[in-house]
Amino acid sequence: MKNLPDSPKGVVQTWDRGKQYQAWIELGFTAGSSLSSLFTSSPDLQRHISAVHAYPIREIYTIVFDGKPTLVGLRGYQAAQTIAEAGADFQKSKEVLKFT
Repeated sequence: MKNLPDSPKGVVQTWDRGKQYQAWIELGFTAGSSLSSLFTSSPDLQRHISAVHAYPIREIYTIVFDGKPTLVGLRGYQAAQTIAEAGADFQKSKEVLKFT
């Protein structure tokens, strides 16, 4: 096991090949204080989770709705914003948005 130079003290960043665990979990909180109280309210989590990396989300984009990709999902937010600002409604047509 190795700690990378910029890793928080006690948080292992690389594991021996036979002990690698690949996992991802996404948690959403309505307030930052909820995140900070996560471990104090559930002490058992500390046995299973060695680190939590959090960052604030300023915007929420829907990339799939009702099982279909949205304009943002197909083109990206910047392109969708440009299409809306330019009034390029033809870019929202079924023919243009068709994907396979």
